[in-house]
Amino acid sequence: MAKRAKHKAPAPLVVLDSGCALDFRFSPELRRERETVRRLAHRVVDLLADSGHHGWLADSVAGDLTCIADDIVLNSVTDLVREACAPRKAVSRG
Repeated sequence: MAKRAKHKAPAPLVVLDSGCALDFRFSPELRRERETVRRLAHRVVDLLADSGHHGWLADSVAGDLTCIADDIVLNSVTDLVREACAPRKAVSRG
């Protein structure tokens, strides 16, 4: 008897772990859909603003800016290290 390959069920787009805390996780497939994630983020901003949750929105934006700042600092420091490690070009003295 030949074995049949099992078909893997697709991962759900959103997983909800309920309990004391609410935790959403997006599937890898959804995370790769840049425009869908962008539209979802804009929609969530609209929902927060329209429902008067400006504090939550401000906290979210502050967290996002922290991530961006981390990237900026990391990239700047990496550039400085690469610059220091690069072989120096000979300077003509003339």
